[in-house]
Amino acid sequence: MRHQCCSLVTRLSITIAVLAIVMSLAKGFLGGGVLWGAAPRLSSMGSSPASFASSWLKALATNHTADKIHLIVLVHGWMGNPDELKYLQSAIEQRASRLDDHQSVLVYSVRSNEHNTSDGIVAGGTRVSAEVNEILAQLAAQATSELSVSFVGHSLGGLYARYSLSELQFEHHVATTGSSTRSVLVTPKIFCTTATPHLGVSGYTYLPLPRAAEYIVAHAMQPTGRDLFRFTNVLERMVTEPSFMNPLGKFAKRIAYACAHATDFQVPTATAAFLSNADTLHARVAVKREEEFVAVAVETEQRALNEPPSTDQPLSATKLAERLDALGWRKVFYDMRNTLPSLAVPFFTPPAVETSHKSRYTSAELLREYASWKTERIHFPMGHNILVANAKNEAYAKMNAAGQPVMDQLAAYLVQEITGVSVDDEEPGTS
Repeated sequence: MRHQCCSLVTRLSITIAVLAIVMSLAKGFLGGGVLWGAAPRLSSMGSSPASFASSWLKALATNHTADKIHLIVLVHGWMGNPDELKYLQSAIEQRASRLDDHQSVLVYSVRSNEHNTSDGIVAGGTRVSAEVNEILAQLAAQATSELSVSFVGHSLGGLYARYSLSELQFEHHVATTGSSTRSVLVTPKIFCTTATPHLGVSGYTYLPLPRAAEYIVAHAMQPTGRDLFRFTNVLERMVTEPSFMNPLGKFAKRIAYACAHATDFQVPTATAAFLSNADTLHARVAVKREEEFVAVAVETEQRALNEPPSTDQPLSATKLAERLDALGWRKVFYDMRNTLPSLAVPFFTPPAVETSHKSRYTSAELLREYASWKTERIHFPMGHNILVANAKNEAYAKMNAAGQPVMDQLAAYLVQEITGVSVDDEEPGTS
């Protein structure tokens, strides 16, 4: 009991410190002030998603007509902006520049949710789909052989991206000579999320909260908070309704990145990798190129979905996880502890869990092994932004630079998997 009390007090202290930082950041960005010398940004409120897409297409420096055009859509998270995944965008474009003229990789960072992430998953996801549909419609006229789309959504952006699939147009009709048209099909390639709360955050906060406290926090965060704390049924709908699950299942690969060992304050391991106490099997994936940040990579086998349960009553987190796992996912757990400051936890000895060299894990085993502390030190849980080298402003870019190798690996993997051309070192967790 003494051990538990000490660890709880330590975690509570860090929680208070992190909350203070988050509140100061929120005041800096939402209060209209300039934070750490960051230049003020023009608000995206009032502009239509289609206008953002059209402006981006017009701003392209060259004509991207090619046999194969591959669009990669980056979706930022809560209180984020299009620069949040700026480093990843740069890393992708650098590697894509080595391709020949027959293939073109375009990277688009969603703009319509900037300063606009508090009105719920439905509203944010709808804006994403409107932007992407506008771009795909125009690119369809330029692709002569293939047009593909891939997504990388960070944090809340992963849920926006999942919702947007229900309204995404995977077929476009392009005018040709005379009055005839041709049909262009959009090929779904890679769907990747990084530190996304797939199971919501109810029951998954860094420090456990009673439901009454969750209610207060959820309503303070407005509709988005109510969605994330599951006071609405939007997360249930996204795993039960075919309009969401069918398009997600059509992607060639689904990937989820999660921070391991209690290093993500905003989105803990269990919800980012949709783990539960179930016996769902995850096969360990051999890592070709060992990197210090990769704790383990696993895959779930794609299998037929059962009839969706009714959403009249809230589904358990286990049910949410099981339905997502049935689509077949690769999950990569990143150990960011070497990049984080830490404190010794007095009188605390972490539980011994001997599963590190197994070839197969149950979801419950992964939960015990990678969602908890593994040392006598507790690390400041800043992995959420470091994981993606979050660069939404200059100060963030410097603070989170340690995550750049992770994004370099992801960029190389995306370009290779989407185009079939090897351009760099491979992402950890690839077989």
